[in-house]
Amino acid sequence: MSQLICINCQNVFAKALKSQSAASHLSQILDCTVCDAETHSTTPDSPGVVTNDEFVAACACHPNQVLEDGSLSPDIVEHAYTIGMSVSRLSKIDSGEAQVMAFCSKIFSGKGSGKRGTKIAVGIAVVKAGDVRSISYVNGDQAFIVYDTASKGMEFHADIFATDFFGALERLSAQDQAIRLSAQMALVEKMDFKPNAT
Repeated sequence: MSQLICINCQNVFAKALKSQSAASHLSQILDCTVCDAETHSTTPDSPGVVTNDEFVAACACHPNQVLEDGSLSPDIVEHAYTIGMSVSRLSKIDSGEAQVMAFCSKIFSGKGSGKRGTKIAVGIAVVKAGDVRSISYVNGDQAFIVYDTASKGMEFHADIFATDFFGALERLSAQDQAIRLSAQMALVEKMDFKPNAT
């Protein structure tokens, strides 16, 4: 395991990860002068920081995240602006992509209650962490960060968070919506969609 983030950042993480506005809360630590959360472990359960050459995979679900032509929608990135875009670190899972596909299909089966219960996993979106971190907003600021957010039994877990333009897209000004959508599309273009075998 690498060095843990500072105690202040640990406290921010502990509160933020339980929040519907986690991304906004975590933006507080972007300028921490004691540690850099992307280069430190965020929990004692961490197998280490997410390196730039690591591939991560997110569940891709119908109806909103995959378009009719089989390409990914910018909606696949929506959670990066709110609760965090949950991803699995492929190098930390024994059977890699196959295990993530099986997990997604089990969690998002279209059966259940609430918003999550209506989603059906149709595949996974795979991207290199360094490619995620390379995306910038028009002002040059890094658009996305990738944090190791491991927990007991889920040591492979990480999250992609946006660094600005948080919350529901429709609540932003037209100009901010355009900036955010541009970053979302840039991330989607770097993703490799792998559909479930049918």
